[in-house]
Amino acid sequence: MFSSIDSISISSWNVHGLGQKHRDPDFLELINHDINILIETWKGVEPDVQIPEYNYYCKQRTKANKAKRNSGGIIVYYKKKFEKGITYLKNVTKSQNRLWMKLDKSFFGLQDDLYICGIYIPPKNSPHYNNEYEGLESEISFLSSKGNFLLMGDFNSRVSNYSDFVANDENNINLTHILPDNYKSDFQLTRKSQDKIINPQGRDLLDLCVSAQLRILNGRFIGDLLGNMTFFSMKGCSVVDYAITSESLLSSVNYFIVKTPSYFSDHNQIVTHLKCDGKLPNINNIYKKIDFEFKWTNTSKLLLENELKEKYIYEELNNFQQTNFENTQDGLNRATDLISDIYITLSHKDLSNGLNVFYWLRHVKHRRLSKSINGLETSGHRFILLLMSGIEQNPGPRHPKFPCGICKKACKLQSIACDECDQWLHKICIGMSTTEFSRLGNSSDTWKCPNCAAPNNSSIIYSTPQLDENNTNEQMINQSEHPSLIHSESDISFPSTSSITNTTRSSVNTEHDSTFDILPESNGITTSSPIKPKSKTFNRANNTKCLRILNINFQSLRKKGKLLELLIIDTDPDIILGTETWLDDTISSSEILSNDLDYNIQRRDRPTDRHGGVLIAAKKHLQLHNVYKSKNIEMISGVITTNSKKITLASYYRPPNRTDNEYLEYTQDEFNRLKNSTKKNILIIGGDFNIPDINWEQLAINGKQYPSKVNQTFLDIVADINLEQIVDFPTRKEKTLDLILTSHPSFKQRCKPIPAIGNSDHDIVLLDTSIKAQKPKPVKRKIQLWKRTNIDEIQNEVRLFAETF
Repeated sequence: MFSSIDSISISSWNVHGLGQKHRDPDFLELINHDINILIETWKGVEPDVQIPEYNYYCKQRTKANKAKRNSGGIIVYYKKKFEKGITYLKNVTKSQNRLWMKLDKSFFGLQDDLYICGIYIPPKNSPHYNNEYEGLESEISFLSSKGNFLLMGDFNSRVSNYSDFVANDENNINLTHILPDNYKSDFQLTRKSQDKIINPQGRDLLDLCVSAQLRILNGRFIGDLLGNMTFFSMKGCSVVDYAITSESLLSSVNYFIVKTPSYFSDHNQIVTHLKCDGKLPNINNIYKKIDFEFKWTNTSKLLLENELKEKYIYEELNNFQQTNFENTQDGLNRATDLISDIYITLSHKDLSNGLNVFYWLRHVKHRRLSKSINGLETSGHRFILLLMSGIEQNPGPRHPKFPCGICKKACKLQSIACDECDQWLHKICIGMSTTEFSRLGNSSDTWKCPNCAAPNNSSIIYSTPQLDENNTNEQMINQSEHPSLIHSESDISFPSTSSITNTTRSSVNTEHDSTFDILPESNGITTSSPIKPKSKTFNRANNTKCLRILNINFQSLRKKGKLLELLIIDTDPDIILGTETWLDDTISSSEILSNDLDYNIQRRDRPTDRHGGVLIAAKKHLQLHNVYKSKNIEMISGVITTNSKKITLASYYRPPNRTDNEYLEYTQDEFNRLKNSTKKNILIIGGDFNIPDINWEQLAINGKQYPSKVNQTFLDIVADINLEQIVDFPTRKEKTLDLILTSHPSFKQRCKPIPAIGNSDHDIVLLDTSIKAQKPKPVKRKIQLWKRTNIDEIQNEVRLFAETF
């Protein structure tokens, strides 16, 4: 006999300390569900946490001797009317981080008993972590034959949108000889997540889901189709709170919701709504496959376009638009069927084996998508427009806006344009030396354009005229033999005054095409630029609050001082994190960088040989202080002051030959010391890490160039001190060696490569942040008020002095 209970709602919430929140009416209104699981209550033994209309189960964590307060703790509130249907399973686990209970199938009208676990998994570096996933898997295995599961809580695990099932295991010929006869294939159900990071604990969670056939509800059901963030802090946001069910229980999930943020906690409450009617259909029947499919061919598009011009199609689509569908599940199903029938009729009309893209429309209602009627209609028409308008879905690589007239590649650092034909050229392609190029704009030298043979003055020169996203990793080609400078005053040509423009400071375009243009200071006469002015562009010259950082592997800075100065004039960085400086105490910082540029340079040179070495250069008004130079590894760190918060900066270099355990231990200790010494600061660590084997997007080791212990050390560092690597492009050939680790990845506005200076084979990493830099203090100047001067008196005093001298 089934109960009359139609549904049950179960919530989970990391409340970050319950305190007296359960006395607050606003808090009680948020936990008005049938079952409420509260995580990290921080309550001690026998707490007074009773609330009206609810009973509760409670589990406390033993307080450490030196701890100032309790930690952990789980409390489960359930409505008193469900008392006879819920059983507390006290002996299932010995862990203080999990609380199990059973929902009786007869009482709630379920097909099987439901085992619910309120769970908190501490971070792996926490002293309270004790092989949590191994213990959880053992408990699930013990209960697996007795019913279904629902796990809810804070897992401290980030899984991104990676699969929690075995993909394509159904009818796989390669697996038939190793799988048992009673093997049950996983149902392929996609999931979305706004959190794009996966950490080691996230991999443990995915392994558990695969082995126990559990499925994550986040990002799969109405209420959270996008996979919303569940945790917010000053360091960023993530998805760590989950509801996870048995695959066979998916058909009873009505919806899953991630609630909006609340001032009661830094975690969002999550809610699962289950059907309890006792007549739950089999999941395999719900997601049954369509009995026919269509195949898209080369002629299908043309046939479809012709068929869409027929009158009956317009009539059917207009009829669909004019139909008023109820904004309910039945209305959604009706709209889905109607638009699906139109598409399927279309495909059968003339395309015979035409389209296979309508499958999702045919069965969209079974996937419980939260599309409104208008949304569904729009998506269908958008697809038709895509086919009719000839939009290319994969347009391929874009051509550079300003290609070199010789090599046809994008003009980037050190390029020049002809006044006559407006053709851009790399200085290396026309055989121009760096000395000759730097002299342009300050001399009467001219050069001859190889395209139109016209003599040119240095009217259009930019050290960085354009950085095209699709060409940032292209290297300038071999030097060609072309006419170089003409040292004849009679051949000088001057630009017309109508085309003269003046540029003052770096201009950065932050449009969505992800390209940006940098215009340096203009020392001479300049004419028309290939970069057309745009409205509403982000001009860093007008917004100096944006902190800019350069991460550079110099490969010797001994003879690159002038090149570095040109780079600084072009890009105007606030911070430079440098590696492989190859400097020693015989070379002063002022020999490398002029004092007129107003940078505070702190170095940590390698004492044993002339290689290696790291530095931090910060504008003086940022007040770089607390400089620390490591004795065991090549790292230097310091703190700067901004308008909002202090930032801890570090420059680090790992020599490729240092793979020994002692060095790795030193590295881990130094990184931990850096984090612990400045806990409240924003942490930014840049440098050349020489670890190309790590896939930073997946936090996985993909290569074998270095021993796995080296890669694992840095993965552990990132996980232990909660850092994120934000460089997502190669910096040396096809490898990402120059990295930026930060505790606050959300401040990144753009992170792009720019070409190296000199002979370095590492691209420079340019990072623009949203951090507001401290404004420089105005310099006190003594201004003489000559208008108030008594000239006659001065003359008399001078005359008297001359007579008596």
